[in-house]
Amino acid sequence: MFIFYYFYVVLFVLGLLIGGFCVYFLIKVKRRKRRKEEEKRRSEEEKRVIREGRRKRKEEQKQNKQTKIEESFIKELKSIGSKFDQKIHNSKKVHDLDYWYNFIQTRAKNDTNKFTQTSPNVMVDAGQQGSLEDIAKIQPEKQAYYQKVAELIWGHADEYNKRLNDPNGDPYNSGYKFDDDEKIDFIKERIIAYGLIHKYLSNLNSEISSVMVKYELYNPVLEIVRLELAHAKGAVYGAIKYAKNIGVSTSNISEWYPDFINDEKLIAGENPFDNLLKKVDEDEYSSETEKRIREHQGWSKEEYNEKLQELARGLGKEMEEDDEN
Repeated sequence: MFIFYYFYVVLFVLGLLIGGFCVYFLIKVKRRKRRKEEEKRRSEEEKRVIREGRRKRKEEQKQNKQTKIEESFIKELKSIGSKFDQKIHNSKKVHDLDYWYNFIQTRAKNDTNKFTQTSPNVMVDAGQQGSLEDIAKIQPEKQAYYQKVAELIWGHADEYNKRLNDPNGDPYNSGYKFDDDEKIDFIKERIIAYGLIHKYLSNLNSEISSVMVKYELYNPVLEIVRLELAHAKGAVYGAIKYAKNIGVSTSNISEWYPDFINDEKLIAGENPFDNLLKKVDEDEYSSETEKRIREHQGWSKEEYNEKLQELARGLGKEMEEDDEN
């Protein structure tokens, strides 16, 4: 009996030892696994922190690089603008060119019919010849610019005609009446001044456009320059149109303005009032009321006009009946 009892005690102790060893082994394995997972997590976290740090450094480097590029871009634009201002201010060809350039700036600032030529890749005013229709067929994206130039040419020439050829004298100069020589001197001064300003603005436009293409950046100063360029071209060719109308020779005009393009369609310009009527004739809305009615009813311009005529006839009959009563 004692032997069996001893045997069972030994088996029990062995069982406890084996069980304890198994528990110890499992705990150790679990701890090792947890430690490995913790090390892996720390390693991944360290890698994430390292990656995030690298990403931030790259972004900072990229931002710093972009900032330097933008600073260089603005610096070049300012340099170009400063040189342009010096050309205007220090001009030896025209006395007080600032005086004439101020007219161009004021007209551009007060222009209510502005246009936006925002793409530096679209080179406006590059040797323009021919009428608006001729140019628009080849380069329709430039139509707004040429439309404005054509209308400005016509407008300036018309103004000079009214001022210098009015039998009652110049209404802007206390009714002063110009003789033939004075008319030539008057228009010569404007052709020389506005021609030189147009040349400087044309170069400025090209330089600014080139810088924008170079840096692949945009600055709204381009819109201002191109609007002033349109007004300068309108001013010089409006003066040229009047000069030709009073018999000034092409050789004299070329002497005053070496970049002169002797193109009849360009010099003729376009009457803005005719263009306005043309737009109305081409199914444009003449009023907001007309637009709402036609869009609601689905009428064409012809149908709308017919309805107006019917309404007018109906009102006329009612008025006649009222008079009879």
